[in-house]
Amino acid sequence: MAIAACSATLPASTVDHGPLVSIVILNRDGHDHLERCLGALSSTAYRDVEVIVVDNGSSDGSAELAESFRLPFPLRVVRNRSNRSFSEANGQGVALASGELLCFLNNDVDPITDDWLGYMVETLQDRDATAVGARLIYPSHRGGT
Repeated sequence: MAIAACSATLPASTVDHGPLVSIVILNRDGHDHLERCLGALSSTAYRDVEVIVVDNGSSDGSAELAESFRLPFPLRVVRNRSNRSFSEANGQGVALASGELLCFLNNDVDPITDDWLGYMVETLQDRDATAVGARLIYPSHRGGT
């Protein structure tokens, strides 16, 4: 299913605020991914958000990008001098998180709708769930590898 067709079939989320969600994003030399991801987050309809980027010793300007990026909600950057383990770096983000809810978001994720986080919070609350995940849609690539 094409991404546009999928997003066109989704009803708008009715949830645009609620418990604070701390979004933790790990990064290492992923400048282009991080730029796309933060850009997509800037139009997120859910408003009770804080973003924590944990940068693991990037040498491609990723940390500087994150520090200068303007979002409509708070953004903090942790700069590690070296590449920490996945669990340790996530733990650093969690230690700074103020939110009631945590969202671990890969830096290469591009939400296909502004309501993505509202859907997740709504599902979590309506179903009395402990955790939720998003459907991942991989775009087809044409041409070379």
